[in-house]
Amino acid sequence: MFGTKKMYKKGLADAMSAYEAFGKKQEDALAEIRKEVREGKSQLEDALSGLGDELNGIYDYLDAKEKAALYHLNTPYDIKDMEESEQRLLVALLYQLAENEGERLNDYQRTYIHGVQRYLEITNPQIGLDDLSVVGEIDSGNTQKAILQTVLEFFYLQDGDEISEDQEDFLENFSVNKKQATTIENTVSRLYNAVGAKGLAEKYGNDEVIQQAKEQTLAAFDDFEHLMDSEYFHVRSRFVSNIWADKDYSNVSRSAYIDDECYKDNSKCRNDAERYLERYWRQIEKKMGAYTKRYGDDSIYKSYSEQLESLLKTAKARLAKLRNPRTASIVDQISEYLTKTKVLDSLGSANDRLAEKYQLPHVGNYTGEISYEINDPSEFADGFFGRMIASGFKKYGYSLDSALDSISEDSGEKLRDFVEELTDQANDYIDRYILDPIQGLLPSLHDTLYDQENA
Repeated sequence: MFGTKKMYKKGLADAMSAYEAFGKKQEDALAEIRKEVREGKSQLEDALSGLGDELNGIYDYLDAKEKAALYHLNTPYDIKDMEESEQRLLVALLYQLAENEGERLNDYQRTYIHGVQRYLEITNPQIGLDDLSVVGEIDSGNTQKAILQTVLEFFYLQDGDEISEDQEDFLENFSVNKKQATTIENTVSRLYNAVGAKGLAEKYGNDEVIQQAKEQTLAAFDDFEHLMDSEYFHVRSRFVSNIWADKDYSNVSRSAYIDDECYKDNSKCRNDAERYLERYWRQIEKKMGAYTKRYGDDSIYKSYSEQLESLLKTAKARLAKLRNPRTASIVDQISEYLTKTKVLDSLGSANDRLAEKYQLPHVGNYTGEISYEINDPSEFADGFFGRMIASGFKKYGYSLDSALDSISEDSGEKLRDFVEELTDQANDYIDRYILDPIQGLLPSLHDTLYDQENA
């Protein structure tokens, strides 16, 4: 190839296996190999390497173990041994080369790329590698050779036996000398002529694995589509109960009949009662505000933001499994809607409006629930003058129990109404800015994936 643009294909194994004599020759050669291995005279790979040209078209006669040995024999540099960044670069290169093929890309090449990707366990490959010349910047010589072999195997799977000028220009980026490059191509050529296009395409995955991958892809779509249902991709309402504050029971009630608690002045009694009521009301108001403001550990808005962030993280992970050269465009469109910005901006304004709407009623609404009592000794005095004198010894008290309970109950009711309406608003915005646009794109993604898997 190097300098000639010609790939050393000796003819497809399928064509050669049409000849009965050829098949008998391969079967006899394999029988001898198996005998040597069984008797311990030779290792499987060593025996296969000794077949020479008799390897041609042998793929259909090999069992799974023998196929694995043949692949290993003709892969001096395992791509699994490369650094993760180099593995990702390799997959990105193959995807870009596939994209460059356009309509010329065939099923064998698709199978090969998917196999490499699965072998390297890369679930979210980079799509759109602008500069293919980056291969020349790789420091490791073995990595260069491993990537070159993989690329040549991909090229050998294309129709015809010549590479294009663009492909030839790309190959010149590799930092390997001509002798090394020729050795690598001879290895690829030998493997291709031994196993044919089908065998080479399945080097990193057989039919069963490929079918499993197809099923996994369609299952991944089902998972993503399921998540994009409003039943699942909505924030869950935050449960809130009545709000209670610490009570100073020495001030919650003061009995008019207990000397250490009672008041001798009615005005002071009422002032103290109302002052403590207001103190309790302010505590409840503050605690309620912790729920209705945008920030803080108890913030309803913050909890919905965190829920949405978690949902989006899950959605992005599931969507990444569906991205490939065919689906990249539609997946990128969907990905643009997997953002919380518009939802939270709109929800923030709604939160501020609802916090104002569902404020705790003014403390003055609860003063009428304060219960007052009077200890009047004149009721038990004899005669007019006795009652006159006794009336000067009146004592006063109060109870705030009912008023404080009303404040707590009202806070819970207001907060529950706040949460209910904020939840509805949040999910309306999720529908508007995320789910509705994505659900409009899902049929196109499904059709692309379905067509791809049936191709």
